[in-house]
Amino acid sequence: MMRVSTAGLYQALLSNTMRVQSDYASASAQEASGLSGTSFTDYGSSTQRMLNLQSEIDQTQTWSDGATVAGDRAQSMYTAVGNMIDTLTTLRSKISAAISSTDNSSLNATGSDALTDLSSEMNSQLSGRYLFAGGRTDTKPVDLAAYPATSPPSATVADTSYYTGDTAKAAVTVGQGQSITYGVTGDSSAFEKALRVAALVSSVTTSPGTDTTTLTAAYDLAGTALTELANLQEGISNSASRLSTKQTQLSAVVTAAETTLGDVKNVDTAEASLKVTNYKTQLQASYSALAAVMKVKLTDYL
Repeated sequence: MMRVSTAGLYQALLSNTMRVQSDYASASAQEASGLSGTSFTDYGSSTQRMLNLQSEIDQTQTWSDGATVAGDRAQSMYTAVGNMIDTLTTLRSKISAAISSTDNSSLNATGSDALTDLSSEMNSQLSGRYLFAGGRTDTKPVDLAAYPATSPPSATVADTSYYTGDTAKAAVTVGQGQSITYGVTGDSSAFEKALRVAALVSSVTTSPGTDTTTLTAAYDLAGTALTELANLQEGISNSASRLSTKQTQLSAVVTAAETTLGDVKNVDTAEASLKVTNYKTQLQASYSALAAVMKVKLTDYL
């Protein structure tokens, strides 16, 4: 006697329909997101490669961001030193004029103003962090409360009693085992000499007669300080250039890695749309087949 049963056919059709449903849902998600999957498990053997690429991107971006911040700080340092050069150049001109002048009643005030302006530049900040304090970026590096250490100040002996920072020069990591040092500390010889020139002028005797010996020493010291400041500024410029070049290189690496990662993660949306259409057609056919099987009755064979 012939057996009449649709159970096997129904189960086969149902299994195929569920598979097509899963494929349809996956393709729809890819079409909507533009991504091959929604979790690492969807990428199979490509998962480790994706993880490695993402790790490379994150680390390189950190280095790039650090180089950018350091570059901004170096640029601010360059500007501050440039302002100091302008202040000291003006002061040196006034010292020159005062050496041969009979009326220097305002000279001390000129020196005091220059001292204030120079210290203000040395206390420059960027994003709340002091530029010339070494590693103590939260501490104002120049404090004139007890400066100069001697009265009158010495024209020949260095005096860094104003400095409250440390000797650490700022550096930034820009790669595995690579760093660029760009920092300048407020106790540098150029800064010390510049302040000492202003201190000498602010306290020099101008009445009853001008102390031309001290003014001459201050004039010569200012010349030395200007040379050192110019050299310092050039060094900062070189560091800023290196930081800019490195940041550009790191950004290029990040872009290349992101492109490669995108090639692994992303899908062709046009292709995904075609799959959605095909799976939808298959799914409709499967539903129709299931419906047809479910309509079959035993009485049809009796």
